Amino acid sequence: MGTTVFRSIEEVMEKSLLYWNGAEVMIYLPKEDIIKTDTIVFDPKKDANTYNVVNNVIAFIADSKYYVIPNFFGIQLILDGLGFQSDKGLRVLFSTDFAVPEKFEERWVKLKRDMIETNHVFSRQFKHMPDGATPIDEKFLDLSYVYSTRFTEHVGKYNYDAKLIVFYYYDGKIYLTGNWAIIKELASHGFVRDKSLEIPVLGLWTSDFWVRILLRLICLNRQKA
Repeated sequence: MGTTVFRSIEEVMEKSLLYWNGAEVMIYLPKEDIIKTDTIVFDPKKDANTYNVVNNVIAFIADSKYYVIPNFFGIQLILDGLGFQSDKGLRVLFSTDFAVPEKFEERWVKLKRDMIETNHVFSRQFKHMPDGATPIDEKFLDLSYVYSTRFTEHVGKYNYDAKLIVFYYYDGKIYLTGNWAIIKELASHGFVRDKSLEIPVLGLWTSDFWVRILLRLICLNRQKA
């Protein structure tokens, strides 16, 4: 087991169970030791881009498909950031009576265990997240360097000097970048600048010096692209 961090809706979809409208689902109820059949029914237009959470299970409708997954930390942040709306009327499979998907029982049980561990870790960090903060565009993370994985109370904050930007993301990692476009991105997603945050000192004769060179090359190459 280990913590699972989602950075995009595509990653959430990949881990989720996927069902089409009208699909029959075999549900195993371990308390009663029986298998029952249910049918997924939703309105592809009315229910598009909606989600619901029941008993730590989240279901959402996207691209006329029904997705369901244990409610890992960060999934609602991603959906909210994409404009999904909460709909209490949306059915959430496998959210009652310890129900599990009959054909994917082992996979579902593992997902729930990973969710419990992940949420335990990140619940301590989320309380420090500024109100209204949402995930930034994944491309900015791809162009940044993970300087540290040390959890801190500075989640959702950033700072910069004349050469580098440092930001503390909700995945518990501290990122460095030389891409100045990220400042607008962070601010627009509710991140707050904290001028007291330390900017790592990257010396000429340390390996960190080459990290700075790499960050600058990444940004220059992106500007040319």
